[in-house]
Amino acid sequence: MLCAAIGWGMFLADVNAIENGSTGTPNETAPTGSNIPNWNVGWTQPQGQSGITGWNYVGLVAGGGGSASGIYLRNGWVLTAGHVGAGNFTLGSGTYTVVPNTAYTGFTATIDGTVSNADITVFQVQPDGVTTFSLPNLSPLPIATSQPALGSQMAMLGYGDGNSQVGTETWGLNVVTARNEAVSINSFVTNDIETTYGASNVYYVVLGDSGGGDFIYHSSKSEWQLAGFNEAVDTNTNDSYFVQLSTYASQINAVTAQPVPALRWWGWAVLFVSILVVVSRFLPGKSRADRGVRGQWRTMRPVRTGVH
Repeated sequence: MLCAAIGWGMFLADVNAIENGSTGTPNETAPTGSNIPNWNVGWTQPQGQSGITGWNYVGLVAGGGGSASGIYLRNGWVLTAGHVGAGNFTLGSGTYTVVPNTAYTGFTATIDGTVSNADITVFQVQPDGVTTFSLPNLSPLPIATSQPALGSQMAMLGYGDGNSQVGTETWGLNVVTARNEAVSINSFVTNDIETTYGASNVYYVVLGDSGGGDFIYHSSKSEWQLAGFNEAVDTNTNDSYFVQLSTYASQINAVTAQPVPALRWWGWAVLFVSILVVVSRFLPGKSRADRGVRGQWRTMRPVRTGVH
């Protein structure tokens, strides 16, 4: 039976955990070039920053489908699975709220002669005004525009742990074994990448990983690209499936080219000034008067957090 590591997410783990089946503990520390070849190169560094990798782009989504994973793209846009949906986005130690009426799910592709809606959602976020006061200082994340080569290594990242304890980022490394797989989940039919579980692929996605990023290094461009995101797992074989983003890249890029509405930034500016005015009224050294007052399809069912 194929179960979607969706709905409420899925995550990365091998037969024992995410540790190549040896120690039985997850890979919860950010990978380095010694873990994943070229991981420390091929990422565009934002001004004033260094050491940014794909690890910094993957966060936690509290979507309508439950807690799962998501990927920060650019311009305040977050990408996740359609079965997860839009929700507050936690990236690192900061949380961002959803900009109302920005969630979009109209991504399609012709699969087996039928135009099908894909298991993809994008939505815009804004600072919550408590833990964050600006959008993430990250360069735009490139999305692959060509399908991955068979046998290419793919770094998989997500926030699942398989025990309904979603909230810790983990990673694994598999090789691509199939492409253009039609995967049906709920009302979605999506073009997917597959990694067959076995000797060369000891990781598979689990509960909480849905929407987490899958990256492939393109040596010709010396660049890491977002090749897919976690979608589903076959519970009999542990084969994992990932939305093949090259199929939908042009559509996603067109939507995410739109920046966060400027009006919302004016709103934050007004809030900030208002706080300064209030605080200034209570500063020492001024009288009250001085202060003043101013104014083959594989069909899967969702696996949700806490449901086994």
